[in-house]
Amino acid sequence: MKTRYKIIITTFVLFSSLFTISEVDAIIEALSLEDLAEKAEFVVIGKVIEISPLVPVYLLPFTDGYDRFQFDVTLSVEDDLDGKYGKDTIVFRIHDSREELGWIEDEQNFEVGERVLVFIGEKEPDSVTGDAYLVYGVTQGKYLLKDGIAFGTHFPEGIDEDELILKIKSMRGVDNIPDVFPVPSPPSSVLTHLENNEFPLDEGVFIDFTFLLVIISGVVIVIVFVIRRKRK
Repeated sequence: MKTRYKIIITTFVLFSSLFTISEVDAIIEALSLEDLAEKAEFVVIGKVIEISPLVPVYLLPFTDGYDRFQFDVTLSVEDDLDGKYGKDTIVFRIHDSREELGWIEDEQNFEVGERVLVFIGEKEPDSVTGDAYLVYGVTQGKYLLKDGIAFGTHFPEGIDEDELILKIKSMRGVDNIPDVFPVPSPPSSVLTHLENNEFPLDEGVFIDFTFLLVIISGVVIVIVFVIRRKRK
């Protein structure tokens, strides 16, 4: 019974789609990598863990318009390049083709399991995508990360992942160099000797640090005395 019901629903959807298939034409402004880096709300790296259609297949016959081609992508955030997002996951909306409806231009292709760098655009509640984050630059705003190489519109042959990240951080004004370099702490054994006013000379042999200073001072006094005698 359930199988028959599914067959009837699927047939109805496919039949209805013959009369509702439409092509969505998009005019995408060409953006440079610098444009993306400077204007995106967030730049995140992570793994795609879920892709859900905005309109379930059983509602397609009763839905018209752009919503039928929209999907919500959930990304598990691995890195937030400038620390502005600060959450473990992020959901953003894309448009893509559907088997039930045909294809559309400028598809935003994402696959569950792939690791990506995404330029996230701010929410535009009054737009056709509703109150959801977008991929800034549409197809230009995604880089596929694989084996340390990033593939995207501006580097179709690939670029080193770390190099791309440094470029983006620089363009967003993120300082990668710490203001103060950490000073390594001396070993605990050295600290103990200093606290006890001891200076390690060799294995198990120590000289009182104050006595060492007296010796050095005496040598300096002798040298000064000799120099003055010679001048006279």
